[in-house]
Amino acid sequence: MKHKWFFNFDGFRFFAALIVVLAHIEAIKDRFHLPSLSKKTPFFTHTPPLAVIFFFVLSGFLITYLLLTEKLTNEPTGKRINIARFYKKRILRIWPLYYVLILSVYFAFPFLSLFSYPGYNSNFLVEQHKGLLLFLFFCPNLSELLHGNILYLGQTWSLGVEEFSYLFFPLGLYVIPLKHTAKYIVLVFFLSITASLILPLLLTDEKNTYESAFLFYSSRYLVYTFVLGALAAYNYMLFYKSSFVLKHRRSLKIISLLLFFAVVILLLEGITFSFFTNLFYAIMFSLLIFILSVSDTKIYLLNTKPFIYLGKISYSIYMLHPLVIVACLKLFYFDTGNSFFNTFLFDIITVVVTIMLSIVSYTYLEKPFLKMKRG
Repeated sequence: MKHKWFFNFDGFRFFAALIVVLAHIEAIKDRFHLPSLSKKTPFFTHTPPLAVIFFFVLSGFLITYLLLTEKLTNEPTGKRINIARFYKKRILRIWPLYYVLILSVYFAFPFLSLFSYPGYNSNFLVEQHKGLLLFLFFCPNLSELLHGNILYLGQTWSLGVEEFSYLFFPLGLYVIPLKHTAKYIVLVFFLSITASLILPLLLTDEKNTYESAFLFYSSRYLVYTFVLGALAAYNYMLFYKSSFVLKHRRSLKIISLLLFFAVVILLLEGITFSFFTNLFYAIMFSLLIFILSVSDTKIYLLNTKPFIYLGKISYSIYMLHPLVIVACLKLFYFDTGNSFFNTFLFDIITVVVTIMLSIVSYTYLEKPFLKMKRG
């Protein structure tokens, strides 16, 4: 079954990953007591989590589009979604690099001075062996809650959220009849909103261990972001060939570009909306993805070959960048003094090295597994 290739998505992936890398450069410099912009500029403090939320929304859109396309094709013949094939593809995409990184962080990097920092040395495995088991079972958030943050694995928290969403949401699409799909998506949306936004407001005892754990998880497991992406995909399939869209596609293209620039400005300025920041941006991202897709709007820069390729290796960039940042701080760092030019120069060096390592990872580790997805 041939699926549609969407404009802009690969470019979006790269720039979302780039935002995370740039912010983490400043955060890690601060951790190493070097001059840093991490607490001085709203962009570095507020925008990186929103870039991850964009990943969640986009992921929800794509998996829902793929599964509903298959459901539409199969249901008239009495067949169901091939859920086993879906999970096989997810495993082949995510697991190889994830497990290589986990095992390297626990068994190899602690013995290399290039990656050492206080608390991360040859005794690391002995002190953190309980956390390893949780990482192996894709529970990075539980490991962090119980055993603390590990610099090189901090970014894996989002994979724990993604794997959780992949585990249950597609099963619902598999079981629920096509005519009830919208009701299922809306139900999951309200349940997840309740868990992430409403219930935490009712918890007041900060010293209660169970309440603290729930608050920790509710702040991270933003399932509604995936579901907003799913709603965007459902409505895309509903309206893409409708007479309204065909008649007003030109106007929709203009609206989509205006919305795109509005979102870019909000992100660059680090604008937040208190308790509703994540929900606001998740809605904005889902609307942007829907309108860009339904109108077939093509943002030129995002669709050039270099950025399409960088989007394809964005998972590698996201997973490997903390290692590269520490290595670059030890090999190439010069006192930036928070001057724009020096900070920019060091960032360029770090980003280039991250991309180079990601190309190696994608080519020699991930791509062989990706080829197996076609089987």
